[in-house]
Amino acid sequence: MQLLKKEGLYDLQFPHTNLNGFNSFELENLKVIAVLYQAGYLTIAEEDQDCLYRLDYPNKEVHDSMLENLLETFAGVNAESSTAVVN
Repeated sequence: MQLLKKEGLYDLQFPHTNLNGFNSFELENLKVIAVLYQAGYLTIAEEDQDCLYRLDYPNKEVHDSMLENLLETFAGVNAESSTAVVN
């Protein structure tokens, strides 16, 4: 979450990316989208004719979990008290 905050990525809709967007193995230069994909928080939803990939959350539970964590990280809102927002 701190990496998302550092890069200013707070939108739950991620931009299209090419295969280079998935390559992130250096600790000093981590790409947050690659980390989320490799950890299973994002999945490939579609590939367009230009070989760009649209990423999305694999299911509602992961989406809601990310939303709760983003609320805590960016707004300082406790996820326990914000479940009405997620649902």
